[in-house]
Amino acid sequence: MFQVITIFGFDEPWWFFDDWKTHIQETVEFDSMDDAVVFFEKQADTFTAKFSHQKSKRQFLTAFWDDKQLDYCADCGDDLQLYQGLMIVKDGKEIAPEKES
Repeated sequence: MFQVITIFGFDEPWWFFDDWKTHIQETVEFDSMDDAVVFFEKQADTFTAKFSHQKSKRQFLTAFWDDKQLDYCADCGDDLQLYQGLMIVKDGKEIAPEKES
């Protein structure tokens, strides 16, 4: 089972820190990777129109943000950038990047 997940918080989606699942806003499940990719691309288009910046790291891990979208981080004692993350995972886990040949 593949999931397209939207997260929101201080971390870009490729970090997969221990608490990353607590930042999930939406999860949509698909039986096939092809269907997940179609949905991911539609969501990415929507976020591209909404946010001024985006960056991808590995395939299907993309962060979107606006420079002025900040929030105070109590642990850091400073304002930090907030990111809207979009990702495809398999069975709730990161899809391992394909090895280069």
